[in-house]
Amino acid sequence: MLNSVIVLGSEIQPDASKTIFRLKVKEGSLKGITYEGKTQKIKRLDEQTMVIEVFSEDWKAILKGKGHPGQVATEFRESNILIDCDDVFVKNLARTAGRGAGNVCQIADKLCKFVSGYVSQKNFSVGFASASEVARKREGDCTEHGILLAAMGRAVGIPSRVATGLVYAREFKGIENALVYHMWTQFFLRGRWVNYDAALGKTRCPADRITLFVSSLKEDTLIESLLPTSELMGNLTVEKTD
Repeated sequence: MLNSVIVLGSEIQPDASKTIFRLKVKEGSLKGITYEGKTQKIKRLDEQTMVIEVFSEDWKAILKGKGHPGQVATEFRESNILIDCDDVFVKNLARTAGRGAGNVCQIADKLCKFVSGYVSQKNFSVGFASASEVARKREGDCTEHGILLAAMGRAVGIPSRVATGLVYAREFKGIENALVYHMWTQFFLRGRWVNYDAALGKTRCPADRITLFVSSLKEDTLIESLLPTSELMGNLTVEKTD
């Protein structure tokens, strides 16, 4: 699934602050897509069509924000089968990666940059590994980057979840201006969820992605968490509008 592509046909600038997408399915409905937050707003036109406004992260607001990890449910803070943040190796990696940071936002940045470089063998050959497996084998695609980063965040007290959706690629497998099915991490920082993309090395995500679903992976297997997204493959068209 994460190797699938939707032709967007329009360019998104690397520093885009706002992008508007029009989504339409050929069959069924888009009722299952409900995610809204600081960086995404939804307007439903009918059961098969919606407009999604996507915004870049407002870092001025984030840095001025107030919040505490206890504001979110424990499922975003505790260890589970895939995001096994209580693994000793994962904990040690997280402490090493975050060393020298002065605040929680700096820690999050350091963790993301670390994971981006640490997962040195970037390929699609790994079959849904846990964070502790990724930490030891250092290989995988966006799912492995996203899960390891989520676990390292929780290991140092930052609530986390994984997001699945579509991210813009200027070129992917010979296709220009495409949307690619993707997974990344969201950290809860100072009262809000913030996108971090270790696979693409982005600590400041522009308006270049559509979030379809988010999960703590508490009870989901990774395959189950991806099923709602996989049902859209071959059935979804996306246009960038003004």
